[in-house]
Amino acid sequence: MESIKDILQSCSSITLEEMDSVKFMNRIDRKYVFHSSLISEIVKSAAASYRVLQIDEKRSFTYNTTYFDTETCDMYYQHTQGKLNRQKLRMRVYEITGTSFLEIKMNTNKGRTIKERIKTWDKEGVVVETDDFLKERLPFDVTSLKPVLYTSFNRITLVSTVFKERITIDFNLAFESIDGKKVSLPHIGIAETKNDSHSNNTPIVNILKKNHICSMSFSKYCIGSALLNENFKKNIFKPQLLLIEKLKKNNELNNNLILS
Repeated sequence: MESIKDILQSCSSITLEEMDSVKFMNRIDRKYVFHSSLISEIVKSAAASYRVLQIDEKRSFTYNTTYFDTETCDMYYQHTQGKLNRQKLRMRVYEITGTSFLEIKMNTNKGRTIKERIKTWDKEGVVVETDDFLKERLPFDVTSLKPVLYTSFNRITLVSTVFKERITIDFNLAFESIDGKKVSLPHIGIAETKNDSHSNNTPIVNILKKNHICSMSFSKYCIGSALLNENFKKNIFKPQLLLIEKLKKNNELNNNLILS
């Protein structure tokens, strides 16, 4: 079986500069959760219709993210209550480019995702003041915001050769709480399609359907928080948590069959 690294190397590439036309800071996105063993097949099937992001000879990148919330975790509970126009706040470090951004993601009542961000430091170590950026965009007291969750994962980014569409595929997902609790989900893959408008007939969507993978809501911040905090309300995330457990059991079953 071909490794994911070999499959990525066989794909046509796109540079970070060429990808500027599909930043999609205001977009429609859909997420798909599946067993990570399917990533190689999905990328291989997509190679004819998509180019893979390459930076400094690399085609898979490590992302480290810190999520922030208020003392009472208002942003988490906005999601559990199904509030529209809800926000998430995170600082994401892009190791490959040596930069860090503070990002606000809003899910609107129109079904769109809007992202705004400001660089917090660059590869020269220049730090930028962010308080004004936050005060203008968040309905919370900036002084009440604190780091609440760390995440890390690997990401592959694909860009369509025909449509204005970008796809990210995340894997090796891990969460850590502020008090040091950890959980890893190596059996999980998450694909996210990002478009200007609703589109149900692009090559990647058809590939996912062929593999019986359906779209579902999946917030890394909320799922990580739900997994690490027993006292958090999490009923709204039951489908996602059940799927994670099902894929984990499938993974354990397959490993037992291989070892037996």
